[in-house]
Amino acid sequence: MSSQTSNKTAGNDGWLKPAVDAAARGMIAIRRCARCGRNHYPPREICPFCLDDRLDWEISDRANGVMLAQTVLHHSNEEKFRARLPLRVGLVHLQCGPTVVAFVDDRCIPGSGVMVSARLDEEGRPVLAAVPQQRD
Repeated sequence: MSSQTSNKTAGNDGWLKPAVDAAARGMIAIRRCARCGRNHYPPREICPFCLDDRLDWEISDRANGVMLAQTVLHHSNEEKFRARLPLRVGLVHLQCGPTVVAFVDDRCIPGSGVMVSARLDEEGRPVLAAVPQQRD
């Protein structure tokens, strides 16, 4: 993973820009605290563990983890999701630390290894997707 120092302004043109840019390239951006060294997701402007504001970005093409749980959504109040129902979402504990919510591939099962990557949704926000880990 490469590391980049954060910009403190808000919005997709400010401190969140590295995550948006990474997702536009299919990469995942995880925040890492310079003080306590812990990773967290979703991105925040301060560390949720020690409250320090010295945060870097860990950017990678994917993050490996284990799928903890899943659910299938059969209804959505959001019109943009209705055409895609049913939707599978799950909790994934990443090897780098945080537990994230991601859209999951039909082949993923709880307890199995998965690879998580990011992309932009229709509104330009980063979203995560998990697929089964490839065996070497």
